[in-house]
Amino acid sequence: MTSNYAGNSDSDAVLMQQFFIYLARVINEYDGHKMRRLRIRPDQSLRISRMTTTDLLLLGTLGGHCIDFTINEEALDEVFRQLDRKKGYRELIERCIRTDAPKAMMNYFFGMSSRAYTRTRQALNVPIKAGRHREPDEQLANRVFRLYAESGRQFNAATLLRIAEALDVSLRIVWDEINDIQLTEQGRTNPVGVIASSANALGQSA
Repeated sequence: MTSNYAGNSDSDAVLMQQFFIYLARVINEYDGHKMRRLRIRPDQSLRISRMTTTDLLLLGTLGGHCIDFTINEEALDEVFRQLDRKKGYRELIERCIRTDAPKAMMNYFFGMSSRAYTRTRQALNVPIKAGRHREPDEQLANRVFRLYAESGRQFNAATLLRIAEALDVSLRIVWDEINDIQLTEQGRTNPVGVIASSANALGQSA
């Protein structure tokens, strides 16, 4: 997909001004890779590097007949896919926090520090809860385990969140119950590694 800018509309002028300012920054930073991609001759680079901001803005109003913007359609699609993944990742974090995910869980699955955890809760207006949450009764614990088994025992944030939302309970409860299951199973197969796993995966529920 290619567009040749040769008009004198205000939008074209703004685009050209911003492009030449960007070009001057690339030249001043001696970014040879970008300069080669832009196919700027050394004498042209020298001329642009000596221009004032006013010169660059005036240059941007003279029309875009010297520039051909080309968009790589496949690369753009990949950029959109990465954007969707990042948005989905961020939305998952926010949903977990809103469902009262403990600090240990957010650190385990997302590498979130205590500071980032506190700031995210504050940004989402989710109050920090002091003390331990109420322990689930046997019936609730069994329901958590059943939903976990039905999910294929996939130990990840999305699975735990779905269980908490389905049961309308705090993620702290789901995290504690399922993490206990994980540690128990690890203990059966690798008793020596249980302490290390506990330090990394369990921690103290916030």
